[in-house]
Amino acid sequence: MKTILVLSDTHGSASAFTRVAAKNPKADALIFLGDGCKDLEKVQDALPMPVYPVHGNCDFGALEPGEGLVAFEGVLFYYVHGHQYNVKYSYDDLARNAICRGADVALFGHTHCPDLVQLDKVTLFNPGSAAIPRSGRPTYGRITVEEGKAPVFEHLEMPDYE
Repeated sequence: MKTILVLSDTHGSASAFTRVAAKNPKADALIFLGDGCKDLEKVQDALPMPVYPVHGNCDFGALEPGEGLVAFEGVLFYYVHGHQYNVKYSYDDLARNAICRGADVALFGHTHCPDLVQLDKVTLFNPGSAAIPRSGRPTYGRITVEEGKAPVFEHLEMPDYE
């Protein structure tokens, strides 16, 4: 069994990473969905797990890739910021591209709103914004995967909300 943390849209809150890591000390990985790559650079060496980042539309000059694929316990995750697929208007392009890559799950941010949707053959998961939510409090995601079982998705409030 693996636990994956998912953060997006930190927009200047480097402490978001360390607070989430401290709250989840046994997590196996962290996937960062962009708009805060400079925040991640400030704290990445202090994080106790591997980090899989992509850049967002506000990460000017970032060297992180625009998309990624990673597998945990037989589940293939496709992860992007989401702006390149116009996710504020429709999830269709994101789902289609995830399916083309053979992904089981597509992780995305950009909207600053947590969401979990099954579309066609792919699960779409947005953790919300870790710093500037568009509704409610700042959130992050936690996914538990176990070989042969469906992933469990959670939206959680950011610890020690500032």
